[in-house]
Amino acid sequence: MTEFIGFIAILGTASIVIAGIIVMDGTDKSLPHAIRSSIFQTVSIMTTTGFATEDFAKWSSLPQTLLLVLMIIGGCSGSTAGGIKVARLAVAVRLSLVTIERSFRSRVVRQIRMNGRVLSERATNEIMMYLVLTGAIFLLSIQILSLFETYFEMDTNLSAVHACFFNIGPGFAEVGPTKTYAPFHPYSKLFLSLLMIMGRLELYAILALFAPAMWKRFE
Repeated sequence: MTEFIGFIAILGTASIVIAGIIVMDGTDKSLPHAIRSSIFQTVSIMTTTGFATEDFAKWSSLPQTLLLVLMIIGGCSGSTAGGIKVARLAVAVRLSLVTIERSFRSRVVRQIRMNGRVLSERATNEIMMYLVLTGAIFLLSIQILSLFETYFEMDTNLSAVHACFFNIGPGFAEVGPTKTYAPFHPYSKLFLSLLMIMGRLELYAILALFAPAMWKRFE
């Protein structure tokens, strides 16, 4: 229930803000159309269904940034949506707040709860490990794709990795909702396909294969 409430809150807030911005900056002069467009695109992006009714790559930077954040967050756990999932984000935020509080009040003991249940230390550690690995793989993937795609600018390479790793579909710049991945090098397409698989499996298969060997090496 906590995750669902958070999901609706994020979705509703982003839709309202994006609708207001694209009306104020003149991108869309019709308020009803702006509301309809913003709701559809935020739902499509956050649930990672990949549909688009507007070329949001032509929107101003702030709406695009909000959509970028929704791409990272993704849907709810247990769904087929991509992204890091709202539940992991909620746990990470709560854990960060507890850590900040402990830096000032070292004797404070607080438990991380989700849906009324106390999360074990192992569960919170696994979530934080997943987020760290996701960030590391994301940053490394941008560098690898840039080796193959020297023709495209950084925003295109970054958006391509973002869209594929989090299983979004459309991105920004040259991989926007009206563009395709056809101009990319064949090696780039293979690499982006691998990222899609990694994002869909949420790294668990990779960890199952390599984590034991890595652990033995560092013992």
